[in-house]
Amino acid sequence: ALAVEHHPGIPRFTASFPGAAEDEGAIAAATAEKLGTTHHSYVLKNNFFSDFQAQFKDFDQPFANSSALSLGRISKMAGAYVKVVLSGDGADELFGGYHRHEFPGDPSFLKFIPKALHQDVLKVGAKVTGKKSLDVLRKNLALSEGRKFLNRIAVSDPETILTLLSPQVVAETDQERLLRRLNTLFDSRKDSDQLNRLLYVDMKTTLVDEMLTKCDRMTMMNGIEGRVPFLDHRF
Repeated sequence: ALAVEHHPGIPRFTASFPGAAEDEGAIAAATAEKLGTTHHSYVLKNNFFSDFQAQFKDFDQPFANSSALSLGRISKMAGAYVKVVLSGDGADELFGGYHRHEFPGDPSFLKFIPKALHQDVLKVGAKVTGKKSLDVLRKNLALSEGRKFLNRIAVSDPETILTLLSPQVVAETDQERLLRRLNTLFDSRKDSDQLNRLLYVDMKTTLVDEMLTKCDRMTMMNGIEGRVPFLDHRF
């Protein structure tokens, strides 16, 4: 909307997934009409994995963010019209746009029990009532913030992922390295509330390691440059 004030009719590019619950194609088209932008949409149907090797050959390392595939198609389409694009990357990390930013909160009955006794009370409660949910709650409460964050962002459990690697690589892999990094980041912001600690860790990890890497690689390999105005330091 701000860009249109400076460049009326500015082209915009998106991907649509017809029939999928996550499809934003119709909303994007309606927004484009409302703002007066020139709308371009890449429709992803049965061609999602076509040209897969070409899209990923320049990453030079394992990269597991699947949205890179759609961004690659959008970037290729945009390259026929412009040389620089504005991307919305960073907005979710600033404004809490992911499901992992929603906290269900602890059950209300725990507020009547001293925190130091939570583990013992839940353990006894699970044994007496036979409710597995109390045991799950007990285990979750015992997890560090770093582990909870890792569980939210992980695509698969570590045991399954390790089966994809050779025994030699597994033996040489520091499997706790990322967890230590996450816990250190959370600990460095103990003076902040829970949500802001989470957003801070997002910015320091998934934003730079996934989102910006994806944006930079997929735009550059398709001959355009991506800019991320939400991450302007003044903003």
